[in-house]
Amino acid sequence: MPVNNEFIESAIKAFEEAERLALNKETEGYIEAYEKAARMLKTIWEEKREMKYGLKIMKALRKSRHYEEALMVSREVFKLYGDRDSVKNSYAWVIYDYKIRPNIEEATDERGFLKAANAICEITVPGKYSPYNTTVIKVLDYLKKNHRLDLAETWLERVRPEDLSTEVRTATIDGKSISIPSNLEKWFSIKASVFFEKKEYMACVKLCDKALEEIPVYSKNNEGGFFFARKRALAKLSIPQFEESGLRELEGLLSRRLEWYIFSDLASHHLSKGLIDDAYKYSLFSLVYYPNKAKFVTVKTPLEILGKIFDLREERELSAKHYALIIHAFNKEKYRVSQEYISKASVDGESLVEKYPIKTLSEELQRLWIDEIRRYLDEVHARVTKVLPDRKKVFLESEDRSKYSFKFTNFQGRARDLSNEDRVTLYINPIASKQNGAKEAIIAEKDPSS
Repeated sequence: MPVNNEFIESAIKAFEEAERLALNKETEGYIEAYEKAARMLKTIWEEKREMKYGLKIMKALRKSRHYEEALMVSREVFKLYGDRDSVKNSYAWVIYDYKIRPNIEEATDERGFLKAANAICEITVPGKYSPYNTTVIKVLDYLKKNHRLDLAETWLERVRPEDLSTEVRTATIDGKSISIPSNLEKWFSIKASVFFEKKEYMACVKLCDKALEEIPVYSKNNEGGFFFARKRALAKLSIPQFEESGLRELEGLLSRRLEWYIFSDLASHHLSKGLIDDAYKYSLFSLVYYPNKAKFVTVKTPLEILGKIFDLREERELSAKHYALIIHAFNKEKYRVSQEYISKASVDGESLVEKYPIKTLSEELQRLWIDEIRRYLDEVHARVTKVLPDRKKVFLESEDRSKYSFKFTNFQGRARDLSNEDRVTLYINPIASKQNGAKEAIIAEKDPSS
């Protein structure tokens, strides 16, 4: 087809239509539209070799996910117009979408991944929404997820926090709305982790203070800078003159959110101080509050603490069962299991990992944790006032008209056996705060007389 003015005009209109669809987030439509525009622009580029057409075809090919062709054309455009910032940035975005963005958690070619990232940083300059900054943050995400904080420090130094975006974005993943931290929040978070891992605790404290002062808005999970407050408290626990302050701050976080990992932090600290009873209590709270009972590998720390405590009490089988659950969890995730764990998960030469399937073991230990934790809870009798239609939550009222609630996952019985006016025994954490006007129970049982 001849490249005349009419053809060029049609190609430009096709490109503009693709841009419009992309702006409106019409994913399927804009991919096809960019593909159509790319075919037309390729014909123009082959004849005219003008930068304006080169930039458009680079974007059209990238957006229509023809990455290899986009990379080939980008090299051609860069060879002719590589001194122009617009060309450098467009070329960088092609490399980013092709080599950096996809599946960073599963990147097997780390060398190739970092080589591509370095290439982007060599041809572009820092800027709030530039491919340079976006690439640096993506590399930091990769290093954090793959526990490569040894490389993170170099990449952290490539950007200045004042040049990073403070925008908190929302994405929908598997039907759930996810709050994505801003680049500034990510930078501070990883920098704090680097200081903590290097045992530069005072630097970590100061950085967390700075983050709490300078980040204007946080992602939903880090509301109010919760994670920075936690990291600061943990760092203080490792500085003798600030240890008491760190402990108070860590305990204070529970008044904001009853998170399993804060209980785990407290359990670890008390065990290190030889305060066995407190370590035991906080480990139980950590495990009972932990929401994902199908993935115990995450709560290895409180499981191991209970294993150690039962061993100190000479309750050898209970100790071994906790180590056996850790091994089951590790095997499920294909993690390497140490010989120490294997040894501790055996009693009189018999492996409890082989003796008890993970389902049997986890159910038995969960019953134990529930029974043991009751001594630390307030017991309340209340009447069911409302069962949510999705049967996820129940609301209740006691005789003194105090309001309570519990999640069905915390009900020790069958959900279908519970209805309005039933009487229930609730077990409340004494430090639990009211949520939506009601204190939430962590254990609920239907009264036999109800």
